[in-house]
Amino acid sequence: MAGSEDPHRYEDKRVAKDLVKAIDDENNSIAFKILEGDLMEHYKNVRVTLKCNPKDGQGSVIHWTMEYEKRHDEIVDPHTLIEFVTNLQRP
Repeated sequence: MAGSEDPHRYEDKRVAKDLVKAIDDENNSIAFKILEGDLMEHYKNVRVTLKCNPKDGQGSVIHWTMEYEKRHDEIVDPHTLIEFVTNLQRP
């Protein structure tokens, strides 16, 4: 539900709390904003959008978009979050 806040654990001890910003049933998409957690120590903003595109026949193709703003240039890309999202899609 849009407006709901959910805590998540990833990479064993890392945590993130996100806010569901929007749910678009017509376009099969959902958008989140990370509010709290380990990521926010290094990034000013983190937003994730998930879009599900049904395939002809059976199944769907999932597209993840992640937008983030680093607190400074020396911060690396959020590889742990990218790995977490990638692992969610594996059977």
